[in-house]
Amino acid sequence: MLAQHTAVRAGSMKRTRSGRRVIAKVSVLLALVTVVGGCAAAPRLHAFADDPADPSARVPTTGYRSTIGSYTSLRPVDPLPWREQNERVAPRPRQ
Repeated sequence: MLAQHTAVRAGSMKRTRSGRRVIAKVSVLLALVTVVGGCAAAPRLHAFADDPADPSARVPTTGYRSTIGSYTSLRPVDPLPWREQNERVAPRPRQ
């Protein structure tokens, strides 16, 4: 029994050590990517042909759209009989 327990512990320790190695490798890789990313060239400030700081730059026109233009009142109403409501929305029978 003791030998079996020792063997199980040894196997789990082996897996833990390999897991720690993987975590260490991933951590080193992440640190390396962070350092290299910090040394990268700065992005271009002006991705478009027009400079956004130029007051004479062309911009698209804006239009007015009312935010409440299509508003409809949704006040509560008295309920109708359910049979009449169902008949209004039911498909018409074919003749």
